[in-house]
Amino acid sequence: MRIVTALLLLLAGLGSTSAAPAPEEIRTVNDIPGFSVKVLQRTLSSTIYKHILVSPIEGWIAVRGRLSNRHIFGARVIHSELDGIYDKYALQLARETQIAGYLSLGNTDPTTSIVINVLIYQIADGTMALSFPYIAEAGGEQLEY
Repeated sequence: MRIVTALLLLLAGLGSTSAAPAPEEIRTVNDIPGFSVKVLQRTLSSTIYKHILVSPIEGWIAVRGRLSNRHIFGARVIHSELDGIYDKYALQLARETQIAGYLSLGNTDPTTSIVINVLIYQIADGTMALSFPYIAEAGGEQLEY
């Protein structure tokens, strides 16, 4: 009888102890689906690139539009985090972005699909937003932006 009582007390004690809470998962650029770090590597200096690769992202907004004659038109938010707080900012970035040097020679459609990714970081001095355009077509990640 003592063994049964001891086992019940042991099981009750094990059930009442909670495991330590799992540490909060840190999300980086590698965790964003469809985001090409190759674009970052070609765009940023190696020092900044290394920091961006490991820095925790607070939020991500993606805006898709059509690129024609260096300008983006028809921009709309296709992915939004942080309750949409930065959606207007991301759309403004898309309107003001100009892509020089992209030519769609050989294509019958003079426009191409483009995605502007806006990454939101919390840093010591406040909030930092980085935006990166990406031509959403075959070979788009091979271009220099």
